[in-house]
Amino acid sequence: MAEQESNRTEAVNPIARALNSMLEQKAARPQDVYRLAIIVEGLLDSLDDPDALKTIRAELRQLINDLSSSMT
Repeated sequence: MAEQESNRTEAVNPIARALNSMLEQKAARPQDVYRLAIIVEGLLDSLDDPDALKTIRAELRQLINDLSSSMT
């Protein structure tokens, strides 16, 4: 259990830094960074769950659509 938590922490730390950097640089809206963080967390928690990965993929597609429509 401790090893699994350590591996998850190693995977999350660079992602957390990247998301924080996006906020600091105002490279994305806070609500979009939040949505992305939730999706990434779900991804890390669900790597062995095909149904969860389908849901995450759908959420990512929706975020991409929302972001692309806000860029135009």
